Amino acid sequence: MKNGLFLAGLSLLIAFLLLFTPAAASPSVDDLIDAGYIALDSGNNQVAEDLFIRALGYSSGQNSPLAWAGLGKALWNESSTDNEASYTAFNRSLECENVSSEDWKTVVIVFFDAPVEDFELSYSAGLKAIEADPKDDVAWNYYGCVLDRLAVKDTDVDLNEPFDAFKMALSLNPSSLYSANAAYYAIVAGNYTYAVEVTDRAVNYYRPDNLWKGELLFLKAFGLAKTGESEEALKNLELSRDSYNLDKSYEWDEYDVAFNGFVSAIALNNLGRFDESVDMLKSTDSDKLSDYFEGLLITPEMYMDVYGVALSGAGQTDDAVIAFEKSLEYNSDYEPAKEHLKNLNIN
Repeated sequence: MKNGLFLAGLSLLIAFLLLFTPAAASPSVDDLIDAGYIALDSGNNQVAEDLFIRALGYSSGQNSPLAWAGLGKALWNESSTDNEASYTAFNRSLECENVSSEDWKTVVIVFFDAPVEDFELSYSAGLKAIEADPKDDVAWNYYGCVLDRLAVKDTDVDLNEPFDAFKMALSLNPSSLYSANAAYYAIVAGNYTYAVEVTDRAVNYYRPDNLWKGELLFLKAFGLAKTGESEEALKNLELSRDSYNLDKSYEWDEYDVAFNGFVSAIALNNLGRFDESVDMLKSTDSDKLSDYFEGLLITPEMYMDVYGVALSGAGQTDDAVIAFEKSLEYNSDYEPAKEHLKNLNIN
């Protein structure tokens, strides 16, 4: 609470100093914009609005995407159905020319994060960022993240696009973060061998901390399970858990149990250890899967389909039918569940 009050007070102080500085010592446009974002971060939208308007007045509204985007966010009204004033400012930001990649990346985040969360606008800003500097690894990573959000919303999006963006970021600046993002999308796009290779390289050469090592080993295990190297997958899952546990700040929750259980179950199903697979999966509430799996790496329909395979293999046919039907409740077009259910009905 004290930190929050201090930050709020600080932004007001900065705003006061900038708004009431004598003309001889007028702040620059950049100073006003910086202060506007500080005010936004501490929830002082009215102060932020005044600062961004002043910045735009100084620059005549030319080539100030940060000011326009900030103004749009300052004007954002959660109760509004269209936020017309905000979108007018957002669109003006995208009309700016000769802007640096650094500035466009900030605009990407304004559009990407709450409360705006407009991924179409974020896509447009992300594209401008990589056009401004094609060698900016952070811009490519942001672009990949935006494409991912669009892919989650639209099943027609080419999954190779975010995959390629993350690979580009990784090629420009090899790191644990970019390796994990590239591996994630390699799995989503079905390129499991690449996921195994890129995570193995990151673990061995990029010196990740315990949390990143745990994430990378988990993704490696996922790739191994999907390629049929099930014993190695189970070993890497154990190594992943050990690495997470070495970080005393990390606490396991239902989310982690669901993710680990799913990958373990794929490997166990491959090995014919169906009873163990059932035990792994049954502890997760099937009605909460949408809360756990919001992305494309694992979806609720995938989870219930793998559960159905485990139940079927364990001889629990009636329960397997229920699991496959639950998978199709989540996604009526999910072909693996359709096929598995069809096979059970035939038999």
